[in-house]
Amino acid sequence: MKKAEGSTFTGTTLLTAEAMNGLENLSLTLEPNELYLHEAAHYPYDTVVIAGETFNVKIFDNELENFMVDTEVGEIYLFVAPNKETLNRILQKYEENEQGYDTSVTGSVIWNTNTSAEGEMAYADKLRPLIEKEAIVNYQPRAEMREEWYAMTGGFLFLGIFLGGLFTIGTILITYFKQVSEGYEDRTRFQIMQKVGLDKEMIRDTSRSQVVWMFMLPIIVATTHMAFAYPILYKMLLIFGLNSHVILIGSMAGIVVLFALIYWVIYRLTARVYYSIVQ
Repeated sequence: MKKAEGSTFTGTTLLTAEAMNGLENLSLTLEPNELYLHEAAHYPYDTVVIAGETFNVKIFDNELENFMVDTEVGEIYLFVAPNKETLNRILQKYEENEQGYDTSVTGSVIWNTNTSAEGEMAYADKLRPLIEKEAIVNYQPRAEMREEWYAMTGGFLFLGIFLGGLFTIGTILITYFKQVSEGYEDRTRFQIMQKVGLDKEMIRDTSRSQVVWMFMLPIIVATTHMAFAYPILYKMLLIFGLNSHVILIGSMAGIVVLFALIYWVIYRLTARVYYSIVQ
Protein backbone atom coordinates (compact mmCIF):
# COMPACT_ATOMS: atom_id res chain seq x y z
CA MET A 1 0.00 0.00 0.00
CA LYS A 2 1.37 3.40 -0.99
CA LYS A 3 0.86 6.00 1.70
CA ALA A 4 0.78 9.75 1.18
CA GLU A 5 3.77 11.42 2.78
CA GLY A 6 4.37 15.14 2.46
CA SER A 7 1.63 15.69 -0.14
CA THR A 8 -0.25 18.98 -0.19
CA PHE A 9 -3.30 20.19 -2.09
CA THR A 10 -3.60 23.69 -3.49
CA GLY A 11 -7.34 23.36 -3.97
CA THR A 12 -9.82 20.77 -2.71
CA THR A 13 -13.56 20.34 -3.17
CA LEU A 14 -15.12 18.17 -0.47
CA LEU A 15 -18.76 17.08 -0.38
CA THR A 16 -20.80 14.20 0.93
CA ALA A 17 -21.69 11.06 -1.00
CA GLU A 18 -25.35 12.00 -0.65
CA ALA A 19 -24.76 15.39 -2.28
CA MET A 20 -22.61 13.93 -5.06
CA ASN A 21 -25.15 11.21 -5.80
CA GLY A 22 -27.92 13.80 -6.01
CA LEU A 23 -25.98 16.24 -8.21
CA GLU A 24 -24.54 13.69 -10.64
CA ASN A 25 -27.12 10.87 -10.40
CA LEU A 26 -24.57 8.39 -8.98
CA SER A 27 -24.71 5.67 -6.34
CA LEU A 28 -21.46 6.06 -4.41
CA THR A 29 -21.19 4.34 -1.02
CA LEU A 30 -18.37 4.67 1.53
CA GLU A 31 -17.18 3.33 4.85
CA PRO A 32 -16.54 5.90 7.64
CA ASN A 33 -12.77 5.83 7.08
CA GLU A 34 -12.93 6.17 3.27
CA LEU A 35 -12.98 9.03 0.79
CA TYR A 36 -13.78 8.93 -2.90
CA LEU A 37 -11.44 10.83 -5.25
CA HIS A 38 -12.13 11.49 -8.91
CA GLU A 39 -9.65 9.74 -11.21
CA ALA A 40 -8.78 13.00 -13.04
CA ALA A 41 -6.55 13.94 -10.08
CA HIS A 42 -4.12 11.06 -10.85
CA TYR A 43 -3.48 10.64 -7.13
CA PRO A 44 -0.74 7.99 -6.68
CA TYR A 45 -1.43 6.98 -3.06
CA ASP A 46 -3.86 4.66 -1.31
CA THR A 47 -4.35 6.96 1.67
CA VAL A 48 -4.73 10.67 2.26
CA VAL A 49 -4.36 12.82 5.38
CA ILE A 50 -6.89 15.64 5.69
CA ALA A 51 -7.10 17.80 8.81
CA GLY A 52 -4.96 15.31 10.68
CA GLU A 53 -7.14 12.31 9.83
CA THR A 54 -6.07 9.45 7.58
CA PHE A 55 -8.56 8.08 5.07
CA ASN A 56 -8.38 5.25 2.57
CA VAL A 57 -8.75 6.55 -0.99
CA LYS A 58 -11.18 5.03 -3.49
CA ILE A 59 -11.14 6.21 -7.10
CA PHE A 60 -14.23 6.86 -9.25
CA ASP A 61 -14.16 7.81 -12.92
CA ASN A 62 -17.71 8.92 -13.72
CA GLU A 63 -18.30 11.77 -16.17
CA LEU A 64 -19.31 14.84 -14.15
CA GLU A 65 -21.54 17.70 -15.30
CA ASN A 66 -21.27 20.12 -12.38
CA PHE A 67 -17.58 19.92 -11.49
CA MET A 68 -14.35 20.61 -13.39
CA VAL A 69 -11.84 18.29 -11.74
CA ASP A 70 -9.03 18.15 -14.28
CA THR A 71 -5.71 18.94 -12.59
CA GLU A 72 -3.84 19.84 -15.80
CA VAL A 73 -3.99 23.55 -14.93
CA GLY A 74 -3.76 23.35 -11.14
CA GLU A 75 -3.90 20.83 -8.31
CA ILE A 76 -7.65 20.85 -7.69
CA TYR A 77 -9.00 17.64 -6.14
CA LEU A 78 -12.56 16.45 -5.72
CA PHE A 79 -13.11 14.33 -2.59
CA VAL A 80 -16.35 12.68 -1.54
CA ALA A 81 -16.91 12.08 2.18
CA PRO A 82 -19.14 9.26 3.47
CA ASN A 83 -21.53 11.52 5.43
CA LYS A 84 -22.17 14.98 6.88
CA GLU A 85 -20.60 14.04 10.20
CA THR A 86 -17.24 13.34 8.58
CA LEU A 87 -17.46 16.51 6.48
CA ASN A 88 -18.31 18.70 9.49
CA ARG A 89 -15.55 17.13 11.57
CA ILE A 90 -12.96 17.95 8.90
CA LEU A 91 -14.22 21.51 8.50
CA GLN A 92 -14.24 22.06 12.26
CA LYS A 93 -10.59 21.02 12.52
CA TYR A 94 -9.64 23.42 9.76
CA GLU A 95 -11.45 26.25 11.51
CA GLU A 96 -9.69 25.68 14.83
CA ASN A 97 -6.78 28.10 15.05
CA GLU A 98 -4.67 25.87 17.24
CA GLN A 99 -4.38 23.33 14.44
CA GLY A 100 -2.16 25.74 12.52
CA TYR A 101 -3.49 24.98 9.04
CA ASP A 102 -2.50 27.58 6.46
CA THR A 103 -5.73 27.48 4.49
CA SER A 104 -9.13 29.03 3.95
CA VAL A 105 -12.47 27.24 3.83
CA THR A 106 -15.34 28.32 1.60
CA GLY A 107 -18.66 26.64 0.92
CA SER A 108 -21.02 26.42 -2.04
CA VAL A 109 -24.70 25.59 -2.12
CA ILE A 110 -26.23 24.48 -5.44
CA TRP A 111 -29.93 24.00 -6.10
CA ASN A 112 -32.27 23.74 -9.06
CA THR A 113 -34.97 26.39 -9.44
CA ASN A 114 -36.84 24.52 -12.22
CA THR A 115 -37.65 27.66 -14.16
CA SER A 116 -36.69 29.57 -17.29
CA ALA A 117 -33.71 31.92 -17.66
CA GLU A 118 -36.01 34.89 -17.06
CA GLY A 119 -37.34 33.21 -13.94
CA GLU A 120 -33.82 32.60 -12.65
CA MET A 121 -32.95 36.29 -13.07
CA ALA A 122 -36.18 37.35 -11.33
CA TYR A 123 -35.46 34.91 -8.50
CA ALA A 124 -31.95 36.37 -8.13
CA ASP A 125 -33.37 39.92 -7.93
CA LYS A 126 -35.62 38.86 -5.06
CA LEU A 127 -32.98 36.86 -3.20
CA ARG A 128 -30.04 39.26 -3.35
CA PRO A 129 -31.60 42.00 -1.18
CA LEU A 130 -32.04 39.40 1.55
CA ILE A 131 -28.35 38.44 1.61
CA GLU A 132 -26.65 41.67 0.52
CA LYS A 133 -25.77 42.54 4.14
CA GLU A 134 -23.67 39.37 4.38
CA ALA A 135 -20.38 40.34 2.75
CA ILE A 136 -19.18 36.76 2.45
CA VAL A 137 -22.35 35.49 0.74
CA ASN A 138 -22.79 35.70 -2.99
CA TYR A 139 -25.57 34.34 -5.18
CA GLN A 140 -25.39 33.91 -8.95
CA PRO A 141 -27.96 32.14 -11.11
CA ARG A 142 -27.00 29.84 -13.97
CA ALA A 143 -28.56 32.22 -16.52
CA GLU A 144 -26.33 35.10 -15.37
CA MET A 145 -23.23 32.93 -15.41
CA ARG A 146 -24.15 31.77 -18.90
CA GLU A 147 -24.47 35.37 -20.14
CA GLU A 148 -21.08 36.28 -18.66
CA TRP A 149 -19.41 33.28 -20.26
CA TYR A 150 -21.05 33.97 -23.62
CA ALA A 151 -19.90 37.60 -23.45
CA MET A 152 -16.31 36.61 -22.77
CA THR A 153 -16.02 33.54 -25.01
CA GLY A 154 -18.06 35.20 -27.76
CA GLY A 155 -15.39 37.86 -28.15
CA PHE A 156 -12.68 35.23 -28.44
CA LEU A 157 -14.83 33.26 -30.89
CA PHE A 158 -15.33 36.30 -33.12
CA LEU A 159 -11.62 37.13 -32.96
CA GLY A 160 -10.70 33.54 -33.82
CA ILE A 161 -13.12 33.37 -36.75
CA PHE A 162 -12.03 36.77 -38.06
CA LEU A 163 -8.28 36.07 -37.86
CA GLY A 164 -8.73 32.50 -39.10
CA GLY A 165 -10.75 33.68 -42.09
CA LEU A 166 -8.28 36.47 -42.81
CA PHE A 167 -5.26 34.15 -42.76
CA THR A 168 -7.12 31.52 -44.77
CA ILE A 169 -8.01 34.01 -47.50
CA GLY A 170 -4.42 35.26 -47.57
CA THR A 171 -3.03 31.72 -47.80
CA ILE A 172 -5.44 30.76 -50.58
CA LEU A 173 -4.72 33.89 -52.62
CA ILE A 174 -0.96 33.49 -52.25
CA THR A 175 -1.15 29.82 -53.25
CA TYR A 176 -3.49 30.53 -56.16
CA PHE A 177 -1.40 33.30 -57.68
CA LYS A 178 1.78 31.28 -57.09
CA GLN A 179 0.28 28.43 -59.11
CA VAL A 180 -0.85 30.80 -61.85
CA SER A 181 2.61 32.38 -62.11
CA GLU A 182 4.23 28.94 -62.16
CA GLY A 183 1.76 27.94 -64.87
CA TYR A 184 3.07 30.69 -67.13
CA GLU A 185 6.64 29.66 -66.30
CA ASP A 186 5.89 25.98 -67.09
CA ARG A 187 3.94 26.77 -70.24
CA THR A 188 6.95 26.85 -72.55
CA ARG A 189 8.34 23.59 -71.14
CA PHE A 190 5.00 21.79 -71.51
CA GLN A 191 4.63 23.06 -75.10
CA ILE A 192 8.09 21.72 -75.95
CA MET A 193 7.20 18.37 -74.39
CA GLN A 194 3.96 18.25 -76.42
CA LYS A 195 5.97 18.70 -79.60
CA VAL A 196 8.12 15.70 -78.73
CA GLY A 197 5.11 13.43 -78.06
CA LEU A 198 3.66 14.27 -74.62
CA ASP A 199 -0.12 13.83 -74.87
CA LYS A 200 -2.71 16.03 -73.20
CA GLU A 201 -3.76 13.38 -70.67
CA MET A 202 -0.21 13.15 -69.33
CA ILE A 203 -0.07 16.94 -69.13
CA ARG A 204 -3.29 16.93 -67.15
CA ASP A 205 -2.02 14.24 -64.77
CA THR A 206 1.28 16.05 -64.21
CA SER A 207 -0.37 19.41 -63.57
CA ARG A 208 -2.96 17.82 -61.31
CA SER A 209 -0.27 16.10 -59.23
CA GLN A 210 1.65 19.34 -58.82
CA VAL A 211 -1.41 21.33 -57.78
CA VAL A 212 -2.64 18.60 -55.41
CA TRP A 213 0.65 18.59 -53.50
CA MET A 214 0.68 22.37 -53.43
CA PHE A 215 -2.72 22.48 -51.73
CA MET A 216 -2.62 19.29 -49.62
CA LEU A 217 0.76 19.89 -47.96
CA PRO A 218 -0.49 22.89 -45.89
CA ILE A 219 -3.44 20.79 -44.64
CA ILE A 220 -1.18 17.85 -43.76
CA VAL A 221 1.40 20.03 -42.01
CA ALA A 222 -1.25 22.04 -40.13
CA THR A 223 -2.99 18.84 -38.96
CA THR A 224 0.33 17.42 -37.76
CA HIS A 225 1.14 20.62 -35.86
CA MET A 226 -2.32 20.63 -34.28
CA ALA A 227 -1.93 17.01 -33.16
CA PHE A 228 1.37 17.77 -31.41
CA ALA A 229 -0.07 20.98 -29.90
CA TYR A 230 -3.16 19.18 -28.55
CA PRO A 231 -1.95 18.99 -24.91
CA ILE A 232 -1.24 22.74 -24.85
CA LEU A 233 -4.56 23.56 -26.54
CA TYR A 234 -6.40 21.42 -24.01
CA LYS A 235 -4.76 23.18 -21.06
CA MET A 236 -5.55 26.59 -22.55
CA LEU A 237 -9.21 25.71 -23.09
CA LEU A 238 -9.50 24.46 -19.52
CA ILE A 239 -9.36 28.14 -18.53
CA PHE A 240 -12.67 28.58 -20.38
CA GLY A 241 -14.24 25.57 -18.68
CA LEU A 242 -13.84 23.09 -21.55
CA ASN A 243 -12.60 19.84 -20.01
CA SER A 244 -14.01 17.31 -22.49
CA HIS A 245 -11.54 15.55 -24.77
CA VAL A 246 -14.42 14.30 -26.93
CA ILE A 247 -15.70 17.82 -27.67
CA LEU A 248 -12.20 19.17 -28.34
CA ILE A 249 -11.17 16.31 -30.64
CA GLY A 250 -14.51 16.52 -32.46
CA SER A 251 -14.10 20.27 -32.94
CA MET A 252 -10.56 19.88 -34.24
CA ALA A 253 -11.67 17.16 -36.66
CA GLY A 254 -14.50 19.39 -37.87
CA ILE A 255 -12.07 22.27 -38.47
CA VAL A 256 -9.75 20.00 -40.46
CA VAL A 257 -12.66 18.80 -42.61
CA LEU A 258 -13.90 22.37 -43.14
CA PHE A 259 -10.50 23.65 -44.28
CA ALA A 260 -10.01 20.58 -46.44
CA LEU A 261 -13.29 21.35 -48.22
CA ILE A 262 -12.27 24.99 -48.72
CA TYR A 263 -8.90 23.94 -50.11
CA TRP A 264 -10.59 21.35 -52.36
CA VAL A 265 -12.81 24.03 -53.92
CA ILE A 266 -9.83 26.32 -54.53
CA TYR A 267 -7.84 23.37 -55.85
CA ARG A 268 -10.51 22.64 -58.44
CA LEU A 269 -10.46 26.22 -59.64
CA THR A 270 -6.68 26.45 -59.61
CA ALA A 271 -6.15 23.13 -61.39
CA ARG A 272 -8.48 24.22 -64.17
CA VAL A 273 -6.69 27.57 -64.60
CA TYR A 274 -3.22 26.00 -64.39
CA TYR A 275 -4.10 23.36 -66.97
CA SER A 276 -5.55 25.91 -69.39
CA ILE A 277 -2.34 27.97 -69.09
CA VAL A 278 0.17 25.16 -69.65
CA GLN A 279 -1.91 23.60 -72.41
